[in-house]
Amino acid sequence: MLADTCAMCHGTDGRSAGVLDSLQGKSARELEREMLEFKHAGKGRIMAPIARAYSDDQIRQIAEYLASRGGKK
Repeated sequence: MLADTCAMCHGTDGRSAGVLDSLQGKSARELEREMLEFKHAGKGRIMAPIARAYSDDQIRQIAEYLASRGGKK
């Protein structure tokens, strides 16, 4: 449920059909690091406000879930 927002832009399988980055194939650690950068450094006009809506623990859970859907642990 936490990752539903991700699917709107990055696809339900983590493979973006458009110009946005695909999440598929990224490790949980990489996804978590990127999301925490968005959250704490304000990186990304669209992603920063989305990331700030989650706790750091929720971001870790989202990263683990997305990695389990075709990424790497």
